[in-house]
Amino acid sequence: MQESDASVAALIATMDRPDHVREAIESVCQQTYDAIEIVVVDASSDDRTNDVVEELRRSYPDRPFEYVHNDTPRGLPAARNQAVAETDAEYLAFLDDDDRWWPEKTARQLSAFESGTERLGLVHAGYRAVDGDGGRLFTFVPEYGDSVDPELLVRNTIRTPSSVMVRHDVLDDVGGFDEQLRFCADWDFYLRVSRNYDVDYVGEPMLDRMYHDGAMIEDLESLFTYREAFLEKHADTLDAHGVTDRAWATHYRGAGERYLEAGNRSAARAAYYALLTRQRDPRSAVVYLLLWLLPTDYVAPTIDALTAVERRIRPAAPTG
Repeated sequence: MQESDASVAALIATMDRPDHVREAIESVCQQTYDAIEIVVVDASSDDRTNDVVEELRRSYPDRPFEYVHNDTPRGLPAARNQAVAETDAEYLAFLDDDDRWWPEKTARQLSAFESGTERLGLVHAGYRAVDGDGGRLFTFVPEYGDSVDPELLVRNTIRTPSSVMVRHDVLDDVGGFDEQLRFCADWDFYLRVSRNYDVDYVGEPMLDRMYHDGAMIEDLESLFTYREAFLEKHADTLDAHGVTDRAWATHYRGAGERYLEAGNRSAARAAYYALLTRQRDPRSAVVYLLLWLLPTDYVAPTIDALTAVERRIRPAAPTG
């Protein structure tokens, strides 16, 4: 049963993936909540995506569609901002073209908004991670809500924009996605919202998030370059909350481990060396030395063991 009459826009940016975007749009059309406008911003090199949108428009005549084609790709943050500009809906819900909403997602997030206060600006949700064949990888369930949380400064606790619904007036107030950040623009946006508004979540999976070889997240060098740009952009906020060292340590350790998983030992060494010189971190000194002396198969388990020891001997990180 549909109780709310709020207008919602599903905002989808895509490029040269007509089969993926078809399934994404269909997941919107199959929502139990009806008042959803679908906005597709497309930078494809041919007409296949347009053909998919037109076909689905005919299949779902009660669903309003807006389709915009860009001859030149402008980047994902710009495409999301462009999609926002195409709608007057009260609530904005983002959807990556390779993700799939579960049928109750929109209704559950609107219910959270209606149960919250006027300060509630953003509601996110958990997700089920799947591979390209639909196989389950893991499940993510949110833990953090309320107003600005120091943990959100250290790591992106909200994660994928496909899980996010935000009030349109809130986005207008804090500004859209930073188009200078190819990566981490979503994290930057969440942080700006949380500085001025409350954040809530649906504490269970509400979508499938796809992990596959073509995902942007595989471009590790760019990912970590833009993550550093994010940390520099928010340096004053990090300092104000006393989490600067934690944020940079999390960044460099994460970079080192991801590079190691990818088989790039030299980049992994560089990440641990950067943390060692920045903070004189003894754990990084051990890992840096091991990366010179031992094969990768031995280093990764050692990192896991060091992490386990740290968790036992160190008190929980402050949250306020």
